[in-house]
Amino acid sequence: FDNHINYKADFSYSNFYRREGSTLNRFHFYVPIEFNKSLFNDYINFVLNEEFELGLNFYNNYSRRDDYNFNSTHSAFIYTNLFRKYDYILHNINFGFGASLRTGSKEIENEFFIPNTYDDLTFNIELSQIIFSDNDKKLKHSLTLRTEDSKFNILSNQFKYYFNNNFNINNTTEYSFKNSNIDRFFIEGVYTTQPFKISSGFYYNKIDELLVKNKPYDRFLTSKFQYEFMPYNIIYSQAWFNLNSKKFENYSIGFTHKKRCINYSLEFKESTTAKLTQMGVKSVRDRGVYLKFNLYPIGGVRYNFALRGDDTYDF
Repeated sequence: FDNHINYKADFSYSNFYRREGSTLNRFHFYVPIEFNKSLFNDYINFVLNEEFELGLNFYNNYSRRDDYNFNSTHSAFIYTNLFRKYDYILHNINFGFGASLRTGSKEIENEFFIPNTYDDLTFNIELSQIIFSDNDKKLKHSLTLRTEDSKFNILSNQFKYYFNNNFNINNTTEYSFKNSNIDRFFIEGVYTTQPFKISSGFYYNKIDELLVKNKPYDRFLTSKFQYEFMPYNIIYSQAWFNLNSKKFENYSIGFTHKKRCINYSLEFKESTTAKLTQMGVKSVRDRGVYLKFNLYPIGGVRYNFALRGDDTYDF
C-alpha cells in the first residue's frame, strides 16, 4: 500500500505420527505487517512491525487436552542507510536500533517438539557495511547485539570477504554473555568457476540443553559440491562429519531443475538428529528420498519417503 505497508500470510500443517501411542496434528498461522517510512531526506528510516501468530494442537491418545497459543509481537526499528564514494571504492554503512515487545500465551511443553522460547522484551543494536571496489563486492560485514531479560545476551559478528570473482570466505561468530563463551562459530571457503561450485568449512555449535546433557558442543567439518550441466540443471551433494562422534551425521546427493518461476528437486538424504520421543530424547537416523516442487510466487510442496529409520545410538 503506497510503498509504505508490506504484509504476508504464512500457514503450515504438521502431522506428528507414531504407529503406537500418541499423535499430534498441528496448524500454525503467521501474519506479519510492516510499515516503513523514510525521514529527513532519506537519512533516517523508521519501521513498525506487528506480527500475529496462532498455533492449534490437536492430540490423540495423549494425556493432555487439545490446546492453542496466540501471541503478537510489537516492534519498532530506526536505522540509517548511507553511501560514500571514494576514487575506487564505494562504502555503504547501516546503523540501527530496535525494540520488540511480545505479548500473549507461550507454547506448552509436550513430547512432540521443543517449543520456541522468547523474551517478552528485547533490544537489538545492529551495524552493517558493504565495500565495493571497482564495482565488485569486496566485503560484507555485520555486527549485532541482542538482549535477553533486558541484559546483553548475544553478540553476533558476520563477515564475507571476496578475494576475487571466484573465491570468497565467510564467517559467523556468536558470543554469549550469559555463558561467557563462544556458542557458535562457522567459517567456510567457497570457490566458484562455471559450471562448478565447491565449498568446505568448520562448524562449532552449542547444543540445546533440553536435548543433550554432558555433551554441550558439536563440531563439524562440512563440504558441498555443485555442478551445473546444461542451462537450469544442477547436480549437488553435501556432507557433515561430526568430529565428536567421528561419524558422517548428514549427507545428501540430489538433482535440481530451476527456471524463472518453477523448480523441482529430487534428493537422497541421510541425517541424524535429536528428537523427542515417548522414551525421552534419542538420536534418530533417517534415510530417505525427498521430492520438492516450487512454483513462484504461489508456493511449493515437499514429500519425504523414508527408506529406513532407526535409533541405533543415543547422544
